Amino acid sequence: MLLEGRVAIISGIGPGLGRSIALALAREGAHVGLAARSEDNLSSVAAEVEELGRRAVWRSTDVARPEDCAKFVADAVDQLGGVDIVVNSAARGNTGFSLADSDLDDWRSAMEVSFFGALQLTQAALPSLLASDHGCVVNIGTLATRDIQPRQGAYAAAKMALLTSTKTLARELGGQGVRVNAVNPGYIAGAPIQSYFERLARESGGVAADYERQITDQIALGNIPSPDEIAGSVVYLASDLAKPVTGHVIECNGGMWM
Repeated sequence: MLLEGRVAIISGIGPGLGRSIALALAREGAHVGLAARSEDNLSSVAAEVEELGRRAVWRSTDVARPEDCAKFVADAVDQLGGVDIVVNSAARGNTGFSLADSDLDDWRSAMEVSFFGALQLTQAALPSLLASDHGCVVNIGTLATRDIQPRQGAYAAAKMALLTSTKTLARELGGQGVRVNAVNPGYIAGAPIQSYFERLARESGGVAADYERQITDQIALGNIPSPDEIAGSVVYLASDLAKPVTGHVIECNGGMWM
């Protein structure tokens, strides 16, 4: 196993990518700490981790609150023995408004969760990461930072700041043995994207499958990657297979953007 006996903490646990990341890390031997603002999925994902023979702790956590990050990391240290891997997956999505139509508080909220939240969780875990022989951080970006679209400004700007900080932290922490990388997913298969296609179909009177085809026709591999496939890239970056890799962003979009 690639991560035998290590401890990973993951923010943004939900039914999609966050869950897939937690289970992928657990399958490779990691014990996991699970965080999300909503408790809806935390206990069920923890149970799935434990079914794989790994330990799990979870806490309702708003990463925009430094005190929440500190408590979550303390739980992982106390109950799992430390932190070797931090995965920053928590994000605040698009409001769907242009700058002209939005309150700048929408932009501030996106920055507080997607950017500052990741920094706060990483900072809280830093003593454990520095004490680990395998300390690493994996940030979750988005194709919205590359394929710029209207009304995605708050989300894309916050994630772009996160990707820039990935390289900054790689420089700052590399000499102390901590690696910092990111994965940049594009469209991800699952219920949210299907709901998006169905909404477009309702609004236009078209067919959802046609909108899906418009996307897949732009993807070199011809299909929309699944959450499990994205999680595989996180496992790689968290493992010693990526020991010489830091300050790098892996584009995980099936070749939609190169």
